[in-house]
Amino acid sequence: MKFKTFKHLGYILLGNLCTALGAVFFVIPFGFVGGGLTGLAMALQAAFGLPTSTGVALLQAFFLLLGLIFLGKAYTIKSLFGVVSYPILFWLMERLQGFAGLIGEDPMLAMICAVLLYGAGISLILGQGAGSGGVDVISMVLHKKFGLPLGPLLSIVDVLIVLLQAPFFTVQGILQGTLVILGYSFVMSRFLASGISRIQVQIFSPQYQAINDMILYELNRGTTLFHVTGGHLREQTCAVQTILHRRDLFALKEKTLAIDPHAFIVVSHVTEVSGRGFTLDQVPRPKA
Repeated sequence: MKFKTFKHLGYILLGNLCTALGAVFFVIPFGFVGGGLTGLAMALQAAFGLPTSTGVALLQAFFLLLGLIFLGKAYTIKSLFGVVSYPILFWLMERLQGFAGLIGEDPMLAMICAVLLYGAGISLILGQGAGSGGVDVISMVLHKKFGLPLGPLLSIVDVLIVLLQAPFFTVQGILQGTLVILGYSFVMSRFLASGISRIQVQIFSPQYQAINDMILYELNRGTTLFHVTGGHLREQTCAVQTILHRRDLFALKEKTLAIDPHAFIVVSHVTEVSGRGFTLDQVPRPKA
């Protein structure tokens, strides 16, 4: 349990580091409008001269309270680590950026780096069931209450934040920042949907019992048998379904065709797998 907790905290810390790097090294120096908490802090800096790192800390405290009210203690406890670590990381990145200076002079390269860092960072945080303690709280509340998709909600909130910053930035900065927001929203949706990607295989063959045993005892993968009826001859039989790593697919096909050269094999890609043999330990094999 302790290892799992440290693992979650590590992912949240890494996610905050990615977003802080993206903001401090690429979004702010190149004059892009920002999304999320950083965007609001940038708007406060432009309007009232409040330092960005201070604005980030104050806004995080506000949104953490909002999360406690609407999302509960579990969310707040998970997000508390991110709330504490993000302003510190942001401040450290500001110091590092002041020492290292501007990385490159190409705005397009800066946009790509910002997209990748933001997308990966937010995905790592949301993937732990936590938030960054920022404006994602608004999106998560709407997602919880109305079942609206999280990715588009985050994009809509970011667009509204861009509009708040519009009076303080150039048209070019607004357009570039908007592209960054749309880009990392796409990257984030891909990250969140990726999960533990695996291959699902369905095998239709009269020799299903031998194929089932081969998968269980030679490939050491779980199987499911389900009854099927042939569409042409109306024959009653069983099909075998299994989920395995991509690297095991060739061996499965080779061994299956060795048992039945006419086996009908369907291969599909699944975006996430959880349970025994993947996110949980396998059930011990019964003794003979």
